[in-house]
Formats: sequence, C-alpha cells, structure tokens
Amino acid sequence: MIPIVETSHLVNRSSFRKRKKRVAAACDFCRRRKLGCDNAAPRCGSCQSHQKQCTYAYRPSNSRIKQLEEENARLRGSSRASELQNAEVPPNTESVERILTLVHSSPMPHHTEHGAVEEILDLPDEPVTAAPVQHVLRHPSPTVTRRYTSGPDRENRFHGPSSAMFDGPRSSHKPVGDSDTPDDVYKKCQLLAEATRQRQMEMINSKSGKLDFDGVEPEMAMNMLTIFWNRQHHSGSIVYRPAFMRDMACNGPLFSKLLLNAIYFSASEYLSRAAASGLEGIMATRCEVADNCTTGLEFRRRIDDMLHDPETRLLFKSEVTTIQALIIVSDALFSWCDEKSASWHYSGIAIGMITDLGLHSESVNLSVTSNRSLENIETHRRLFWAAFAMDKLQSIYQGRPSRLREPDNNVPIRFLDEFDELEPFHTIGYAAKPTFLGSPGYSVSTFEQLCKLSLIMDRVLCNLYTERSSQRNPEDLVHIASCLDEDLKTWRGSLPQHISVLLEDLTSAPILPHLISLLALYNATIILLHRPFVSDGHLQSADQSRVSQSFAVCAAAASDVNGLLQAFRPNFCVKATPYAMSYAIYVSATIHLRIAAQRRPGSEAHRSLRNCLDALFEHQMMSYASRRCLSILKGLMKRLKVDVSDSTGSASSHSFEPGAVSTGASAAPSEIPTPLAPNNPQGIIVADGSYSADIQTGMVTPWSGIDIAEIVKTFNLSPPSAVYDDSGLVDGQADDCIDRTFQDLDTFTSFDALFGLDIH
Repeated sequence: MIPIVETSHLVNRSSFRKRKKRVAAACDFCRRRKLGCDNAAPRCGSCQSHQKQCTYAYRPSNSRIKQLEEENARLRGSSRASELQNAEVPPNTESVERILTLVHSSPMPHHTEHGAVEEILDLPDEPVTAAPVQHVLRHPSPTVTRRYTSGPDRENRFHGPSSAMFDGPRSSHKPVGDSDTPDDVYKKCQLLAEATRQRQMEMINSKSGKLDFDGVEPEMAMNMLTIFWNRQHHSGSIVYRPAFMRDMACNGPLFSKLLLNAIYFSASEYLSRAAASGLEGIMATRCEVADNCTTGLEFRRRIDDMLHDPETRLLFKSEVTTIQALIIVSDALFSWCDEKSASWHYSGIAIGMITDLGLHSESVNLSVTSNRSLENIETHRRLFWAAFAMDKLQSIYQGRPSRLREPDNNVPIRFLDEFDELEPFHTIGYAAKPTFLGSPGYSVSTFEQLCKLSLIMDRVLCNLYTERSSQRNPEDLVHIASCLDEDLKTWRGSLPQHISVLLEDLTSAPILPHLISLLALYNATIILLHRPFVSDGHLQSADQSRVSQSFAVCAAAASDVNGLLQAFRPNFCVKATPYAMSYAIYVSATIHLRIAAQRRPGSEAHRSLRNCLDALFEHQMMSYASRRCLSILKGLMKRLKVDVSDSTGSASSHSFEPGAVSTGASAAPSEIPTPLAPNNPQGIIVADGSYSADIQTGMVTPWSGIDIAEIVKTFNLSPPSAVYDDSGLVDGQADDCIDRTFQDLDTFTSFDALFGLDIH
C-alpha cells in the first residue's frame, strides 16, 4: 500500500525555498559600483571593506508613480481654470513636487525591487515618464539629461487606429459637428470674460514691467506685437492672444522666447525704416515700410540660435509654442525673404508636430474625457486651422502637394472666443497713417470663412492639380468640378451679411483688408477651378461646350478681383497687401491679359490689367512671390503683344518698367468701380452666388465678342521649330539670336501657371 503523504507542507516549503533564493536589492554603494551585495546588517561586506555608509534608497512602486502621474495630469488640467481667475498664479506643480519628494527622499531601512531615478528611466516595460521631473529640475544631473535626450519617447503622443499603440475607442468615429452644443453659450461667455480681462491686464502688466520682451525696448516691442495681432486676421489666428499675453507675464506654457522672436521677425516686415531704426515708436507717416530682411536680421539670428540649440533641442520636441513659431517664421521666409526651401521645411516640421500632438483630431470621446482646459482647446483649434489655410497657400505658390488634408482631420470650425469679432479695427500695419476705422474687425467670422474656403481649395488641388490628374477620366473630372462648383456657390450663399455685401455694393460695405483678401482668394479659387477647362487640352476634349462657359466665369471672377483691388488701394498701403490677395491679383491678371489681347488699347481689359500690374509692382518691394508673378505676366504680355503703357490706370500713372519707383498714388474713393453691384450690367455672379454664364441679350461686357478659339491657343504654347539653312543661320538669323530667343522663353515662362508659379 502506497503511503499517503501530505503535500501542503511540501508546496509551502517549495515556495519558501523560492523566496529564499530571491536576490535582495543591493545597497546604494554596491549598485553604483556594480558589486555583489550580501545585504548584511548593519553594513554589507563591501561597505565595511571600503569604510562606506550602507544605505538603501527608497524607490516608490511603479503603481504608485503611475497613480501620482495621473493625479498630476488631472491637477494640471484643472489648474488652467484657476489661472483664468489669476494670471499671476504659476501652474500647479504640487503633485510633481510630491513625486520628487518620494524619489529623492531620505534613505529608508527597507529594501526595494529597483534602484533610484536612473533605474526609473531604464524601465522600457513600464509606462513611466520622467518628463515632469525633468521639467521641474532647474539643474538636472548630466546623467538624467543625457538619458532624456537619447532615450525613447516617454510622453503620450497621438496614434491613430492603425497603430499598435492606439488605445482609444474603435467603435465611435463620428466627426465633431460644427453646430453649437447646449453649453456653448456658457463657454463663449467664459472665454469672452477672460479675453476682456486679459486685454485690460496687458496694459497693467506692461506698465508694471511684468512682460518679458526679451531685451527689446518696450515701446517698439508693443508696437510689433500690435502689428502682428492686426495682421494675423487675414491668415488666421495662429497665436491665441489672451493666453499668450497672460503667460508672457508669468512665463506660462503658452509663451516662449522662440515664439516671441518669431512674432518680432514677422512684424518687423511692416515697420517703417524710421521705426525699425528706433527713431520712432509708431508707424511712420509715409507708406515706407522696410523692403528687405535687414530689419529682422537680429530676430532671425535669435530664432536660428534657439531652434538649433543642442541643449534645448526644440526641433525634436513637439510643443504648441514651437509649432506657432515655425508657422510664423515659415510664412515670413516665403513671402518676404524668398527662402522657399527653408520655409517649406519649417512648415513641414510644424505640421509634423501638429500630427504628433494630435491637434488634427478632436473626436467626440476625446473632447468629453480630455483634461484639456477650454482655453487649450480654443488655442489648438485656431492653431490647426491657421496651419491648414497657410498650407494651401504655400502649396499653390510652390506647386507642391499639401500636407494637411481634409480627410485626415477631425477638428470643428467653431471658435468660441468672439472678443475680436466686434473689436474696432485699427489700420496699423496696413496704412501710412494708422487709425481706427470705426468698424468692427469681424476677425472671427472671417477666420471661419477662410477655413471653410480652404477646405474647398484642398478639394480643388487634390482633384485637378495633382501629378495624376491628367491620367484621370475627363468625364469624371467634369463631374467633380461641377460638385466643387456647387461647394463654392454654397460657400458664397452662406456668407454673413457684413462679408457678402462686399460682392454686392462696395460703396456701403466695410472696407477691411482681411475681408477683401478673403473674397479675392475666393475669386482666385473660382479661376483655379474653371481655367483648366479652358487651358488644359485633356479637359477641353471632355466637354467643348464648357470652354466658353468656364472662361466667362473666369472673366467675371477676374473683374471682381479688380473691383476689390480698387477698393483696397485708396484705404491701405498696397505694399502691405496680404500675399493671398497678391496671388488673386496675379490669377485675375492672366484673364485680363487674354481679353486685352483681343481688344484695342485703352479698353476696360487694358485698364484692369494695368491695375493688377501696378499693384504687383508695388507689392514686389515686400514680396518676392509678386516679383515672380510680374515676370510671368511680362513674358505673357510679350508673347501676346499686349501693351498697357498707353492705358490710363486709375491706380497710378508710373511706367511699368523694371526699376521704376512707385509713387503710390491712389484713386479717389468716388472712382471705385463696383463690378458686381446690383445695378451693374457686367455682373455675372449674382447675389445668391449662382453663376450666369449666358450673356443676356444686349448686355455689353468686357468679354463680349471674345474669340474662344484664340483664347485656347494662348494656353497651348510650343517652342518654335528651328529651320537651319546651308549658312548655319536659323531662318536667316544667327545662332546667338536664336539663343537669346530661347533665353527669353526661359526667363519668361511658357505657361502662366496657377499652381506652382514660384517654382523657378
């Protein structure tokens, strides 16, 4: 008989033996020297032989660290609400200090599984981040700093559903709507109240010396900040002013020296030479802005130093202020300094950081459960959509694919802070003698409409201006273009009254530069959509009847741009024109020029073309992109034999020659045409936004009697064939003459491109 043996004590003894075999944690000295520690009490053998004090550093458990970090995240989110009540209170770091206290506490007598802070950073299998600790330490140890800069990412970043690191909800992909939620009214009031308070605090903080101007004289610094706030209306609210100015006084997270110097660099473009030299603290009385990068060289140097500082490594860390700075610098480098590659790279880095932080996605679940404050949400929305709009403009100018795409974002076009909407508009940065116009700025509604228009621009570019657009079925493109045409009509029909009135009656409309720029860009988008059906042989074959209709729509849009330009000129300095508007001027000029080629000198088309050329000639002093536009138009004028020297332009009377100095003379307000006014028979786009391509009986328009076949030929330019005779001459001319001819063709490009006009 087999004896029955009780096994419970064997199991316990086995587990006991396993626990006895477990190696205890080494003391501090043995761990640093990587020695075997016998854990003898009161001192281990190694400490006894080396005459060292035997200590064991206490290290909190991973679960405890995770718990404290979650608590810290909640406190940081709630601290933003308290900061809205008191700008001088620094961010809450109580929980971070508690972590530091635990990690760097006095030696404890008991043992732990792991070692000190260095071992915390070396745990790849634990979701523990040392970033909060690193942020608080004023003088981090070389070991911690070295491990932080060379180790793996420790911070949470955005990961989409295809990523293995995606841990969000997979079942709900419903986009965030643009309609107001029930508590939006309360949120708007909350942000409006805080924006009002912070606007008052700007003066108080400036007078008390709390604002950090980074060494710039306060009066000039405030002047440049004012210029920047005023000019960002036309391109979008890149920087949320209340948060930036508050954190500027307390060194908060939404302020940085990099962003401040980027603002200086951008605004210095519009300082007068006198103000830039420090002789005056306000804009000069003449429309004489700096025409090169000399003014901003110091700020550019600071920006480069900070971006490439090996200690801060700003280009390797995704931060909101870094994104804002890169977008601002990118815009200035392209439009002002002609550094197209640097501009493209900076904007690309900024867009990459936007994706890294997840600013392009604001799902329903995220907005409900996120700890982000209302102010941060407003800041992130404005930043994303400003970057989206600028991405489209750079894509058009440089002829490159856009990097922020409509299908890849889920951010509502809904801005809750409406303080700037009804704030009186000041012309600083736009006019020779800055003054209040006595009209609201309407900046929030303008920004919203710019965002919606940018979405349509993205669809146009992605369907008609890609590398493979010419390989697509023409009938499909015609259908797509018809849908996009409906989108533009819907956008036009849904405009607020204070914006749409500019397309109906300029004499009673508020003349604001960002409103004019928006509507000019809208008309440029119309031409972008319809001109390929006139200029592209691939699309011409799809629907021959569409050619005449498309050109009529383009001509109406070009006439509209001319009216907007002449409304802008007597009120603002043309040199300070937003470069989005200068692009619209160029696009409309390509249409006026082709009509002028079939008209006698002095016609309406000649006058409109002259107005466009004059505006671009003045604007080229500030923008290299306008110089490129002028070069293209001059080449087209030479090829089509169009001369505007005898045309009496309503804008100026200077000769359109290289090197000529613009007088900046303006037309009288009474001479402003209203091409789309209700009583104007030239109007093709009626008030509800619909197109009327059919010319009514008896209506005389600038494009009446146009030979469409000749218009189409102007887009189909091929180099002349060279016929050599026995003497080596080409058609009786010497080879060097032909070389000069082809040099002219190289200088003045064959095609007046709408996409990628600045690629050479």
